Amino acid sequence: GDLVTTGGRVLAVTGLGDSHREAVETAYGSIAQVEFKGVRFRNDIGRGR
Repeated sequence: GDLVTTGGRVLAVTGLGDSHREAVETAYGSIAQVEFKGVRFRNDIGRGR
């Protein structure tokens, strides 16, 4: 079957690493693999350090 959503937050991605930087890079690398129509994500989370 297909996965169907009508909007809102549909996915959470977590990155793990030996440092904060590595964890952020892992998370955003995983996000780059997510594909669906209308996909949007914040690119500021975890980058404030």
